[in-house]
Amino acid sequence: MEAMFKEILHELKNVNGRLDSMDIRMSSLEQGQFEIRKDLAELKGNHLEMKKDLVDSFSIFNNSIEHLAESRTLALNDRIFNAEVEIQKIKRHQQTS
Repeated sequence: MEAMFKEILHELKNVNGRLDSMDIRMSSLEQGQFEIRKDLAELKGNHLEMKKDLVDSFSIFNNSIEHLAESRTLALNDRIFNAEVEIQKIKRHQQTS
């Protein structure tokens, strides 16, 4: 009977050791899961920052294009005005000749 109790006690110690080992592995897995969640949150944050930077860049690009278009329009309007003035000068010169 005592031998049977010793064997049961020995088996319980083995089971207890395996449970401790499983607890350590579970703790390690939980730590890994925490790290993965932390990395994922960081990636999401980086994604949002990149998205904001991209929107800002496009905004700057669009503003530059609008400014360039306005400058070109003003320059073209000046050239048209100067051409019209020259045409008027030529017409006046032809009328006086």
